[in-house]
Amino acid sequence: MLPEIAMISAEAGCTWEALVAHQLRAPLAALTQKLKPGQTIATEDVTPDVRRMLRLIDQLQVSGSCTPDAAASPEPFNLRTLTRNAAAMLTPLALARGQSLQLRDVASHDRLALGKAPLVSEAIANLIGNAIKYAPRNSRIDLVTMGGSDIYVLDRGTGLSGKDATRVFNPFVRGRNAADDEGSGLGLYLVKRIADLSHGTVGYMSRKGGGAVFRLHLPLA
Repeated sequence: MLPEIAMISAEAGCTWEALVAHQLRAPLAALTQKLKPGQTIATEDVTPDVRRMLRLIDQLQVSGSCTPDAAASPEPFNLRTLTRNAAAMLTPLALARGQSLQLRDVASHDRLALGKAPLVSEAIANLIGNAIKYAPRNSRIDLVTMGGSDIYVLDRGTGLSGKDATRVFNPFVRGRNAADDEGSGLGLYLVKRIADLSHGTVGYMSRKGGGAVFRLHLPLA
């Protein structure tokens, strides 16, 4: 078993087998109900359940790559370019909800961040994907890179309560406003794990006027 998966299981207070069973039970149970013999099922009726399982498998796969060895020998990279590429990848998802991703760079120099670009790219994608999920439809999500080593993701969603804000980076913890969505509770945990491995930090604050601000800070090269 991959060491990082084992660690997640321990933090969640269960074995690896119990963890996977718990996370896959709900979508599999929903599929079982929909696929009863003699029932006519449209593709769109089962697609959300399949997507939920695929998302969980993808996140577990990424968590398995978040090891100290994977983060060894960090290299300089352009955080602005990494953010732009992640935003381009997720733009279709935002457009489907009528949202726009607005990128802005605030820098007085051209210094680069230090880390493993593939891992950091995954963290940025998770932050943007989280904002898309919880921001209102037809709203703007701001992505601000600053000083070469910081990225801020700002949305106008409901934000997090004080208690949720202190726990949201733990594995399988989701805010109370997420009760009806299809998330697994792993996305922000992975962001924190990648930040830690990169000798950086990730944090949350409420946005003035309503919404959430997530900040990922990385060391400078």
